[in-house]
Amino acid sequence: HLSRGERSMLDAFQSAAKNISTKKIGALVPLYEFYPAIESFLDTAVKRTIDQAHDNDGLEKPFDVHLLQTLFLIRYVDIIKPNMDNLVTLFIDQVDADRLALKRKIEEGLQRLEKQTLISRNGDLYFFLTNEERDVSREIKNVDVTGSEEVKLLGEIIYTEILKDQNKHRYK
Repeated sequence: HLSRGERSMLDAFQSAAKNISTKKIGALVPLYEFYPAIESFLDTAVKRTIDQAHDNDGLEKPFDVHLLQTLFLIRYVDIIKPNMDNLVTLFIDQVDADRLALKRKIEEGLQRLEKQTLISRNGDLYFFLTNEERDVSREIKNVDVTGSEEVKLLGEIIYTEILKDQNKHRYK
């Protein structure tokens, strides 16, 4: 069992190295190059999400798909936060890469992915969404609540549940 996992890791490194073998000296392996090696081990829901991104006309291919793959690869790694600086670092494919240009390109890609509800954003962190999470996120986006409805609901919560129908309050 352990041997199989080690062979998979060696295969991932070998595949990534072969993918960049035709590039000039100074090339680095970006994280998304490891995705094809683990693709066969993935749950079908995750794989389907990334496969559907290949057919999505609202995305810039292959860059946005690589960005989605990278976000998936770091999704369950607690020590790597999915923020802009880390994504830029994980995307560098040349020793002398222009980090500012890459950052702008990643920002644009993240906006496209978020618009297509393939990722979610929480502050400055970006998260890969599975199909089920995408459906929930779309339903939340489709709920239209007006300001007056919010005020009415807040009033009901405060006066009914918190104050227990006490309409008068004396301020000392």
